[in-house]
Amino acid sequence: MKYHLALFLALFFIPNIYSQVTVGVSPPVLDLGEIDRGETKIAKFNVITSTQDTLIVRLEATRGKVDFFSPNNYLEYLSNYSEEDTKTWISFVSNPIDLEPVNLPGTNIKSSKEVTFILKVPENAEPGYHTAYIMLDPKTPKQSTKPIAIRTVFPLTVLFKVPGEAIRDGKIYETNFLGKDKDTSYFNTIFQNTGTVTILITSGEIRIYNNTEDYIASAYIPSTYVNPGETKNIRSLTSLALPEGSYKLQTIVYYSSGIAEKNSTIFVTKPSVSYEIKEKEKFPWWLIIIIILVMLLAYYWYKRD
Repeated sequence: MKYHLALFLALFFIPNIYSQVTVGVSPPVLDLGEIDRGETKIAKFNVITSTQDTLIVRLEATRGKVDFFSPNNYLEYLSNYSEEDTKTWISFVSNPIDLEPVNLPGTNIKSSKEVTFILKVPENAEPGYHTAYIMLDPKTPKQSTKPIAIRTVFPLTVLFKVPGEAIRDGKIYETNFLGKDKDTSYFNTIFQNTGTVTILITSGEIRIYNNTEDYIASAYIPSTYVNPGETKNIRSLTSLALPEGSYKLQTIVYYSSGIAEKNSTIFVTKPSVSYEIKEKEKFPWWLIIIIILVMLLAYYWYKRD
């Protein structure tokens, strides 16, 4: 009897969790067309949800990604796309926002709110198409007694074009052997963005062959953004301490709309300078002796006075 009473009380006092809801935007992609450098544009979209219960939604602009482009989604723009970070170009008139109940027969939309934001394109903006994401962070009010489970959140993609031709191109100048330690070899790839827009190196690989062209190992190049005209040193490693000898390297760098390749030859000699962890310089013990002498001298003069 006590067990059934306790179960009844628990079920009575535990708040009901509403069916999971979806929060999204309309339209999902906002194409603002061409915007000149130095121009400010005011734009609007709607945040929508499938519940009439109160939701507070915080808005945040984030960097656009090349993943937006697909065979069914603006793929023809990719070759003229800049991966410049545009999140700081966007500001909101009101943030956060409260969703309000609406009556839209024939739809699953129960609440909606129009959002106004300002896009200011700087004078030094790169040419070509740009994107930014506006992310949604919905929460229930702290005073709410009926928590809501958020199932899915769909962000807004902002698309616009800055006048000019976006050239996406890059070049590998060289891949150098930096050294090794007990079980690791280190490399540096010198890559230059020879285009007019920021590009993202998505991945890369340094394939290592011995002098008889047998494959030995690979070092993998990490993802990184490279600004137009920038020459970047990209460090990588492989979990193998290369023995003495000569090696052939095939370096391949992949970026969103292309690929760069370079063949190199390196020589591993002994001893090899460790790249990643250099031996700490020995502490100058003579300095400690001087400090002690100064302290003793100060103490002597203090007692003398």
